[in-house]
Amino acid sequence: LFASDRDGGPFHIHHVDVATRQVRRLTNAGASAQSPVLSADGRTLAFVGYTPDGFDLFSLPWSQAEWTAATPFESSPPTSSVFDLGNQTIEEPRPYRPWRMLRPRFWTPIIEADGDQTAFGAATSGADALGRHAYAAGAAWSTRGRPDWYGAYVYDRWRPTLFASASEDTDDWRDGTVRTRELNTGVTVPFRTFRRAQSVFAAIHGSSDRFECADCPSPVDRTITRRSLRSGWLFTTAREYGYSISNEHGFTATASGEWSARALGSSGNAGTAVVDVRGYLPAAPRHGVIAVRAAGAAAWGDDAATREFGAGGPGPSLPGFSFDRDTVALIRGFDTDDVIGRRVMVANADYRLPLAWIERGVGTWPLSLRSLHGAVFADGGAAWDARLVRRQTRASTGVEIAADLVIGYAVPVTVASGFAWRHDPTGAARGAAWFARVGRAF
Repeated sequence: LFASDRDGGPFHIHHVDVATRQVRRLTNAGASAQSPVLSADGRTLAFVGYTPDGFDLFSLPWSQAEWTAATPFESSPPTSSVFDLGNQTIEEPRPYRPWRMLRPRFWTPIIEADGDQTAFGAATSGADALGRHAYAAGAAWSTRGRPDWYGAYVYDRWRPTLFASASEDTDDWRDGTVRTRELNTGVTVPFRTFRRAQSVFAAIHGSSDRFECADCPSPVDRTITRRSLRSGWLFTTAREYGYSISNEHGFTATASGEWSARALGSSGNAGTAVVDVRGYLPAAPRHGVIAVRAAGAAAWGDDAATREFGAGGPGPSLPGFSFDRDTVALIRGFDTDDVIGRRVMVANADYRLPLAWIERGVGTWPLSLRSLHGAVFADGGAAWDARLVRRQTRASTGVEIAADLVIGYAVPVTVASGFAWRHDPTGAARGAAWFARVGRAF
């Protein structure tokens, strides 16, 4: 079995009898078919087909396969393949060495909102030909002076994927700042099929948070140290297609936990649990989506090491394993610091619809606009410590418009902006608020 466009059209699956050299073409596999595989019992043919939604996996009972005669091979195939190398010499095989392939070969600019400031910087990444080694690094500067930076490395030769990362970052905190330094190392173990994927995560985490707030009612200058064990599980069936503006089918569920202990070097004993579930349903018009999400986080333990979480913020809220203050935050129109607590719950609902397919750039500039799409949303959530009361809740409804871009001819980026109508029981933040985001909401 093989796939070929030998007749001048799209790829089709062919069958050749190696004894008689007779060739047949499969006719009931759709407009395009490739990568044929016959099941071990010989009863089912699996292949990759193409539809208006993009590539997908299909199967066909072998007994129902319909064939037509195809162009035969030449009657006298060559008995050997001889190439004239001229004065070239063939080198002896040598061990695989990936290091020359890993040097940085490109850079991309970083422009990001950093609290009430804008940070500018650059990033790069690389991988070897076999995908065993991969890394990423970047740094950005704002008017704070000290750069925010990160570096990460992944070794993916074995089934457990090994990783290590380090970063330093400054964020706004109350009327001051918090400077966070982190070091993580661990493994993820993936379990993948075509329709679903899941992974198990385990890591050792070390961090130092320096809180400084000279203008607070009670001035703050303290450092919290954490030495933690982390674990998590992620399961997803979420799918998107060639013309999708978002995941269109399926769901994603994530559960993770962190345990900090004085015995490991932490400032205190503490624990954290995070749960995030999101689902996607197709809706009108074509490639429209109804997306829903529910997430929560809880922290407990000694005051010196217990985490706090925020409920507000424009996103993006990415699936994965995170224990940052904004790990579940997504109430558009509010800031992360508007509602803070040791326990947080957030719920989101979006109706997303495509607006236009542009698929154009300007000359050969390395930037093109792929599509425009919009959303109508409703967000709600709360953060509290001991007991939930109404004044700790927030909600917003609104609209947003997003553009899917392609940067550097290869890197997809989504930028979004919109207005949210805020509902705040305290009256501190009411009415319309503008927000912007890089990435999808969730």
